[in-house]
Amino acid sequence: MDRDVIQTPLEVTAGDGSAESEQDIAVPQEEIKAFVDKMGQIYDGVSIQENGSTILITAENTSAFGQFREAVGHIQNGGNGWRVNIERLCVGRECDKQPLAVSLKINKISVEKPS
Repeated sequence: MDRDVIQTPLEVTAGDGSAESEQDIAVPQEEIKAFVDKMGQIYDGVSIQENGSTILITAENTSAFGQFREAVGHIQNGGNGWRVNIERLCVGRECDKQPLAVSLKINKISVEKPS
C-alpha cells in the first residue's frame, strides 16, 4: 500500500483556546558532533559522520548490520528532544556504494504561540 506523507506544522490548542504551532529547529552542530564522537567509540564496525544537523552511518559490508541497526536506534533515542527523520536509507547488495547506509536529519521541536 502506497501512502504519501506530507509534513506540516502541527497546531495545538491550549486549554485557554489559543493556538500554538510546532516547528522543527536545527540542533546545534556542536551537540551533534559531541554525540557522534561518543558513538564512534561504541560502534567501531560502522562509520559515523556528521554534517551540520545530519548524521550519516555507513558500513562496508552487510556483516555489520547488527551494529548498524543499534547505531540507528541509539540516535533515535539520542539527544534530549531530538526528532530524527530518515532522509535516505539503503540496506543490501543493490546499494550504490556501501551495502549499509542511512542519512538521518536531526531537529528539535519548538512549540510557540503565534504572534
